[in-house]
Amino acid sequence: MYQRLILKNIHLLNYSILKGILENQNIFLNDNEAIATVNIVKENADKLLNGDYKDSFDTLKGKVSDNNYKLLYDLYFNKINKIS
Repeated sequence: MYQRLILKNIHLLNYSILKGILENQNIFLNDNEAIATVNIVKENADKLLNGDYKDSFDTLKGKVSDNNYKLLYDLYFNKINKIS
């Protein structure tokens, strides 16, 4: 149910919304990191929601700081386990 809702509305996600969501989780991306992350999420939402994360995170690795990469990775696994 959550997956369909997310996929239907993923086009509405932008970098400022993502930054706000992540700041509530104490993850602070700069604008370039947020833009790269939102693009990867939008392009791979279906895969990410189904637990197929490797390609997305491989792409993300060079686009965000090492610390933010780890925080995003941990957040992903925390959240994906709750919606699966």
